[in-house]
Amino acid sequence: METFWIYGDNDKVIVRKQLVVKFLESRGFRNIQVNKEWLIACIVDNRVRLIENPIELRRYLIEHIHSLEEVKKKDYVLEKTIDLFREIKRQGLIDALKTEELNLQLGNEHVSYKFFRNGALKITSSGYYLERYEDLDGQVLESEIIDFDFKEVKQTDDIRKSDFSTFAYRCMNMNNENYFSLRSLLGFLSSSFKSIKDNKSVIFCDENLSEIAEGGTGKSLTAKALSYFNNTVVEDGKNFKQSNFTFQQIEPGVRLLAIDDTGKQFNFESLFSSITGEFQIEKKYQAKFSLPFKDSPRILITTNYTIFGRGFSFERRIVEIEFSDYYGRNRKPADEFGKDFFDEWDEHEWNLFYNFMAGCVSSYIRDGILEPKISDRETKKLIKETNYEFVEFVSDYDFKDWKIKSELFEEYLSEYPTYRKWLKLRTFNGWLKKHFEESGINYKELKQNGGNRSWFFLDRE
Repeated sequence: METFWIYGDNDKVIVRKQLVVKFLESRGFRNIQVNKEWLIACIVDNRVRLIENPIELRRYLIEHIHSLEEVKKKDYVLEKTIDLFREIKRQGLIDALKTEELNLQLGNEHVSYKFFRNGALKITSSGYYLERYEDLDGQVLESEIIDFDFKEVKQTDDIRKSDFSTFAYRCMNMNNENYFSLRSLLGFLSSSFKSIKDNKSVIFCDENLSEIAEGGTGKSLTAKALSYFNNTVVEDGKNFKQSNFTFQQIEPGVRLLAIDDTGKQFNFESLFSSITGEFQIEKKYQAKFSLPFKDSPRILITTNYTIFGRGFSFERRIVEIEFSDYYGRNRKPADEFGKDFFDEWDEHEWNLFYNFMAGCVSSYIRDGILEPKISDRETKKLIKETNYEFVEFVSDYDFKDWKIKSELFEEYLSEYPTYRKWLKLRTFNGWLKKHFEESGINYKELKQNGGNRSWFFLDRE
């Protein structure tokens, strides 16, 4: 169908509404419902383009008229088309379009998909290959299509020696076990299928503990790499606060939420429900809605600090991987590779990168998450449950004989006066018990004459 108008008496141009609707439908325009909200979409060969403004429909019709070489009274046809859309909501054109359910191609536990200009990349445990969009069982949002023509690289050595693969290997301090753990996590974060068994948030952190965290170890650069392979929303970690509108940037098809460079007091527990269940999203002047678990983005956190948390609820929701200090103040990736990542890559390097990432997804499908080894795990666990300054204090303290609780608390506050504002004796004593138990310090709690409550350390001279 090429026209949506007829000519009446004396060649009068008549643009008919029902013809406009049929024309738009023949070009793939539909009404679809996403999270209880009705949207206009253009669906062609399983590729879905969401229409943000109904005026785009008028622009589409006008461009179509211009594309036709011979149109009788073209100026009048244009004028009548414009008139028809002056009050588009009153014309009922949008409501008259057919409705269609959105059926996204998400894959399953054995298959994942990534989408490129020249086709859909089907990834399995044994490899990956391109399929035509029109051959897919489901649909693909255009916001998820990577603006690149993918070509499979047969030589695995070429991929292994590529810029990003080499960079990732060095971030793991050239340790093969840690490198393959990182690959599995990159695959997990990039998989199009979400399984309830892997409902975890990934944390990129530093291997070496320091009170003053400097960063620069490659965490944020790796997070940026993920954003080129996944439809990603990036939040500034230092200014990230949970509120009604925290996730208002999350749109259909967003697969990764990266909270980059979180501060020292980041509240990880505020994300618990979003990691394991539905995503609650509220936008200004719009009704609140929930993204089902299977459609919600995975969560990545990068931090220069230790994320605070305790107990089973915390442990089962995270998987941490440490970045070594191979990169830092005195050594940067651009110095080693002779170019800035991403901005100065040529087409060949980009293709190697996409093959590397597809390989990570394939490895994840085959092997799952390979748990990374955490150095000095007990110390870092204690820091998460207390704070860095407390661990520094107890590491240098000689616990022997007995000590009045209030006096020990005062010693800590004298050394770290900023904690006077909020730290309570009860909290401090709870931290001490945890340290004693994990360090094997044998103790009793006594109440001496005069009412002083004290720690009494057994078998320690």
